[in-house]
This record gives sequence, C-alpha cells and structure tokens, in this order.
Amino acid sequence: MKKLGFLSNRYLLLGFVILLASSLMIIRLYDMQIIKGDEYFKQSTKKITHKFAIKAPRGLILDRNGLPIAYNRESNNIYLTKVYSSDEQLNESLLQLSLIFEENGEKHLHSFDKYVLGDPVIFNSNHTIEEIIEWQMNEELLNISEGKVKNSAKELVLLLRSEKHFNVDKKYSDEDAYRIICMRYEILKNRWNYIMGGRIPIASDVSVQTIALISEHRHSIQGVIIQKKMVREYGDVMDLGQVLGYVGVIPIDRLNELVQMGYSSNDFIGRSGIEEYAEDYLRGTDGYFEYEADQRTGRLLEQIGGYDEIPGNDVTLTIDMGLQKIAMEALKDTIAEIAGKYDGEINYGDASAGAVVVMDVKTGEVLAMASYPSYDPKWFIHDDEESQEKRLDAIFDDYGKPMFNRALQGAYTPGSTFKPIVAIAALESEEHDYDAESEILCDGHYEYDGWDYYCHEYVSTGWFTHGEITISKAIETSCNLVFHKLGLTIGIDEIDKWAEKFGFGQTTGIDLYGEISGKRSNREYKYTMFNEKWWSADTGQTSIGQLYNSFTPLQLAVYTSALANGGEKLTPYIIKEVISPSGETIYKGGKSFEKMTWSDETYAIVQEGMNNVTLDGTASRVFEDDYPISVAGKTGTAETGHEAEESSNALFICYAPVENPQIAIVTVIENGVWGSYTAPVAKKILNAYFGID
Repeated sequence: MKKLGFLSNRYLLLGFVILLASSLMIIRLYDMQIIKGDEYFKQSTKKITHKFAIKAPRGLILDRNGLPIAYNRESNNIYLTKVYSSDEQLNESLLQLSLIFEENGEKHLHSFDKYVLGDPVIFNSNHTIEEIIEWQMNEELLNISEGKVKNSAKELVLLLRSEKHFNVDKKYSDEDAYRIICMRYEILKNRWNYIMGGRIPIASDVSVQTIALISEHRHSIQGVIIQKKMVREYGDVMDLGQVLGYVGVIPIDRLNELVQMGYSSNDFIGRSGIEEYAEDYLRGTDGYFEYEADQRTGRLLEQIGGYDEIPGNDVTLTIDMGLQKIAMEALKDTIAEIAGKYDGEINYGDASAGAVVVMDVKTGEVLAMASYPSYDPKWFIHDDEESQEKRLDAIFDDYGKPMFNRALQGAYTPGSTFKPIVAIAALESEEHDYDAESEILCDGHYEYDGWDYYCHEYVSTGWFTHGEITISKAIETSCNLVFHKLGLTIGIDEIDKWAEKFGFGQTTGIDLYGEISGKRSNREYKYTMFNEKWWSADTGQTSIGQLYNSFTPLQLAVYTSALANGGEKLTPYIIKEVISPSGETIYKGGKSFEKMTWSDETYAIVQEGMNNVTLDGTASRVFEDDYPISVAGKTGTAETGHEAEESSNALFICYAPVENPQIAIVTVIENGVWGSYTAPVAKKILNAYFGID
C-alpha cells in the first residue's frame, strides 16, 4: 500500500509540472499573439533592408544674364532589387513589368537581343556564330558548357527556360518566355550587385502612365523601385558646344582615382569644357534612403532611414549667349560666303572652319568664344538613334573636328596682325630713334644680307610703292617692306621680348582645360627644334608675322585687349561666379593682369594706324565712312606654305570704340584667303554689342 501511495504522489507532481508548463506556454502565446501580436507580426515580415543612393543633381550653368544653358530634368527611373522571391514569383513579376513597358511604348534595358532576337527567335546577324558561341560559354554570363552550346537560337531559348537556368514554367508562351529571359538576362549581367541587395537599372525616363500602372500592380510585381532622378539637359547650346562641354560616364583610366574620391562606377562626370573644369563646383553630395521589404511577399514597405541629397553649385559664365549666337552665325555665314568666291587661283573654295573670341578689354571677361564647326552636348546624353549617329560623327570627324576648340587649341600664323608688336618694339627701342614723324622708304624692293624683300603691292602690280611712310601709315597699309626693314633694324631679340610680354608662346591661364601655348619665332625655338643658328632672313620673315610664329585666337584676344587698354595683359576668364544652393557666393571671377609699359606716344601711333585700317586701310571697305563708332583693327593674311593648292588663312583683330575701348574681337578663318574677308564677322558682333542697326 505504501508503494501505491508513493506512485500516486509522483503522478500528482508530474501532473502539476505539466499543468504549470502548459499555463506558462498559454500565457506566452497570449502575450505574443494577443498583446504583442501586431509588433511580432511586423518583425516577422520585415526581415530584409535595402539601402540605395540618391544621386545629387548637378548645379546649373547659366550665361552672364542668368539664362540656363545646362540644367536638370526630372526622370522617372525603374530599378530591380532582390527580395528573395522564388523563380516562379520573380518570373511572373518580370513578365508583368515587361508587358507594362510594351503597353506604354517604353524602352527598357534589352541587351539580350544583342545576340538573340525575338519574333522570330534568331541569332543577331551582327555577330558571327563564333562570337555567339563564345558569348554562350562566357563564365560571367550564360556559362554554358562546351558540349551544351547551341547553334540554334530557339534551342538556346529552350535551354534557358530550363530549371538549371531561369526556370521559366512551361505554362508561358514562347513570346512571354522570351520576355522573361530578356529581363532575367539583365539581372544576370548585374548579379553581384543584385545578390548583395543593390539595385539594377531596368528602365529610365518612363512616363507617368507607366508609373501609375506599376504602382497599381505593386502587390504582384516584386522588387521594383521607382525613383525620380534629375538628369542633365541642355538648351539651345550648339553654338557653345566646345566651351560648355558635356557629361558622360567615367573613363576607365580614371575610375580607380575617382572611386577613391567618392564617385561610383556608374556616375556621370564632366568630360570637357566647363562641365569638366567646374566639376568640383557642379557636383553635388549624394543622399541615400533605406527601405524594408516584406519577406513573405517581396514587396517594399516603408522607408526607415536616410538623408537628402545636396544639389551642386550653380555656375554663371561670362558668356553672353545672345552675342555667342551672333558670333557663330556670322562666322558660319562668312565662311560660306568666302568658299563661294572660288576662283582657282588664290581662293580654292576651301574655307570651312574658324574661331572667334570676344573679350572685355577692361576685365578679361570672355563674352563669346565660337569655334566652327561645333557639336551639340545633347548628343552625348541622349541615346536615341539620331543622337548616337551624330555623336559618332562628331568624334570621328577628322576634317571639321567639331570637338576641337579652335579658340584655345588651334595654333595659327598671325600674319600682319603681328605688325603692331614690331611697331612697338621699334618705337620703344633704346638703340633706335623712331617716333611719330619717322619715315621708312617703301620703294618696292629691298636687299639685305643677300636676301631680297618686297612690298606685296609692288609684287601684285609691278609698279606701285608706298614711298616714304610713317610707322602709323605702315600699319594702316600693312606694308610688308617697311616691317621687314624695321625688324631687320631692331633685331629678333627686341621683337621677341615684346612678343613674350604680350603673352605669346605661353598659355593665357583661362579657366578651361586643353589650352595650348603656341610658339614664338625666335632663336631658342629654331635651335631647339632644328639645331640651327638664326639668320637675318628669319628675322625678316618673323617681322611680318610668318615663319615659326603660331598663336591661338585666345592669345590674340589678350594681345588685342592689351593694345586697347594701354598695356594690361589680362588673364581671360569664363566663370563669372559660383553660387551655392543656399544662395551663398563661393567663388567670384575678377580682373587679373600684368602691366606692360610703353610711352603715350607709342600707344597713340599704334592706335592711329589701327584706327585708319578701318577708315582708309585694308578693312575700310567693310567699315563704311558713316559707321557710327570708331574701330581700331588689323587684318592678317597668313601663308600656310601650301598656297599652290589651298587658300591662305585669314585673320582680323579689332577693338572699339577707339576713344574708350570696351571689347576686343579676334576672328580667324582657316583658308579664308584675305584678312579683310574676315572683318564682316567682327562688324556683325560690334553691331550687336553696341546696338547698331
């Protein structure tokens, strides 16, 4: 009996323990499901987080009057992200997404058809069968073993439908299966980013209607992110192409460097012009947002963190777009007019390119910088067929070179536009006594040190000479013989000293990349390049702006401005100011110069000669007697050494008004025949600037 009592107590104790444990479990379940049910449900459905960058918009680029020339446009972009759904769920989502795109005529990433086309399913004929086989075996892509490579596109699609690859169910039609495979291929190409929880782009700049449809089917389309992005856009800026530049993907050779600076591999950066030079100003600070995804359905739920992006700074240029357009139109029209005057003797109808620079002679602000032919920066940011074609044409056009900024990258022999330097060198020479009354004889021919020199008019007519003329008159008439004599008298070192003071043979310091230094014709250059001594004949040629002299239109603009303002060699600049998103001025361009000194008499003599160029000299036919403002100018016809088969280059420099100079203009036309032919370009710009009808 005692044994039964002991067992009874043990059963009672065990029953008590079971009852207690059951009670605790019930209480715990009640707490989890009733009291804290909502909280635990949310925790069970929010297991995945995704963190995505928000690209900051670039700052605006505006002309001096506040006209936006580079700005940003809102774009709706579609991305895919991994939400751990099954192949069945993923394929169904991608099919719906593809059909929505088709329904609304949207373009989406579709790189599978680079090799396999649909409707009918065939290999793309742009690739050889060897290339297609190599693509199939690529370990980073389809990774099909050699024994299973397909020679038929239909068989390849059938293989990709299999469970080993994209696991596309047999219930889908061939057309729908192709749609799914195309979308899955984009994921495959970006699988590492996808696997790591990143997002891959699938479509950009989609319509509001498409966004609405995707949002409407959000419950069944998994892993889709819709994000607005500001994309670069340009106005009517083809006339400013080389100055403005464009944005593009990071070059491979700079990728590592820029990634270390905080860029990502898919970022766009300035690739040329102001877009490149002002990159640090224009680039904003990226933000990010963090989302949680529902593990059961794959749907993105709510944003749980992040911070806003900060736009880049706005850059205002010194360029006046109205004046820029007039400069480009005048240049283009004048080139066409010159080419139309073909005579087969000195004009071969080959004028096709040129440059114009307009500069404020008091500050150094560049008001216009035209280089023809040009290109449209929009060609580099749009991917439509027309833009792609024009982009390739611009890059590979070795004749017109539209990507080439002739204003600061083109080097041209200055011809007679160089003569004012020789005049200043002679007038300021301490060893020679030249002044306003000094006269130099032009009798058509001069022999010096065994070399013959001639006046161009004498050679042309066989009888005409200028006689005894002053230096001012020699500038007006552009008499070669007088400047030969002046140069031979004062010597190359004196000429080169002043050429260097005016900035020739060195970069101007403008705030743009790519500027070249040009070269001066002097002893050092000849010895360095040819290991030869300098001869007097070299001085004779240099004195009329020939031989090794080779300058950019921008250098000529700095030189012309210095002639106008009495000796201030200005540093040209094109960025007027930079304003932060909060309105703070963080940079302001300003005047910078080196002062040259010469006598008031020298200044007056040179100015008188250049003024008379437009009144009675080589450009007087362009500037009529009743032209309302006074213009100081100098024409230049520069021989290229190929005059038997092509026209000479043509140049014109000027500043106005003579009494109170405001702007300097330089025009260079390749194969423009005569310097005077380019003067109409400057006149049209002067008309616009001073409001002359």
